[in-house]
Amino acid sequence: YLVTTLLGERVEIKGRIRKIDMEEHLVLVE
Repeated sequence: YLVTTLLGERVEIKGRIRKIDMEEHLVLVE
């Protein structure tokens, strides 16, 4: 599925979001 980050980037995610860190990077759990 697609996720829009707080920076406005649309990123396709293959996995579940574990957290979003302070630099707005998605940290995934496979």
